[in-house]
Amino acid sequence: GSKVKFTDMGKDIAYLPAYYVNEKIIPAGKQFILTKEGAIVFNEADTTNLISTKLISTTCRITKNATDNIKQVFFKDGENYELFYWNYGWISLGKQKATGKPLVFKNVPSNALYWLIAEKTRKEERIFTIDEKGDQVWW
Repeated sequence: GSKVKFTDMGKDIAYLPAYYVNEKIIPAGKQFILTKEGAIVFNEADTTNLISTKLISTTCRITKNATDNIKQVFFKDGENYELFYWNYGWISLGKQKATGKPLVFKNVPSNALYWLIAEKTRKEERIFTIDEKGDQVWW
């Protein structure tokens, strides 16, 4: 029919139901997170509620604040980074060049799944959400 049932799925993981056909990702349903407790949380991009966000890395890193309370950044100076959000496909929010400070992106749809990639990589960077404090949460 038109339904699929998956059992024994990993928890604390983001899922993007999709088909991979002719080297293209074709969405097969809403993106969701299966929490540690087993609850399903849908994160649909809200393009009417835009936010600004400061990003510090393309992957999960252990961070610590310096004595001046500025978070350490993990970008290569001079490298270009592009931010995407998921809305039944990856949509670009633009590129920025790293300067040793967090990358600040404005007019970002809230409640989305994001992907920040460096220009010259194999696109293996981690996906993330933004929590209520504005921090990156890695999946």
